[in-house]
Amino acid sequence: MPRHAYLVRASRSDLGLLKAHPGFRWLDRYRGGYKVDPRLLASPWRQPVILHFRLFPGEGPLGFLEKLRGIEPEACQVGLLGEVDEGPVLRVLCPAGGVRNLAERGAEEEAVWSVEPWFLPHPLNDQSVWVVQSYDTVNRTDYAL
Repeated sequence: MPRHAYLVRASRSDLGLLKAHPGFRWLDRYRGGYKVDPRLLASPWRQPVILHFRLFPGEGPLGFLEKLRGIEPEACQVGLLGEVDEGPVLRVLCPAGGVRNLAERGAEEEAVWSVEPWFLPHPLNDQSVWVVQSYDTVNRTDYAL
């Protein structure tokens, strides 16, 4: 998709009005390939991955989960975030061998806004030296290792 593009859900008549606007440049159906994070397609996965399916507002996550299980029977829900009215996020654990297939086929569903891998957060500076602040009132630095 072009940079600075807007994602618009509209009826055919509203799309006609949009096309008439002088700033209008490009139109395409929001296809599955636009929705999938390229990391999911880059190489074979060697371990299970948690897929983060962001759905459009108003879409039901549990019905979508059943569709995903039809694609990959071993897929299981590990999290559900947000409200249906705001666009829920469904996190699904997918076995290593089915990651690409589930991401691509799941993204083809109209309910899906985006698909990306989700990893547990971890500190990037875990090799740092720990410093304890003393909170003294004499205005000096005191490091304890």
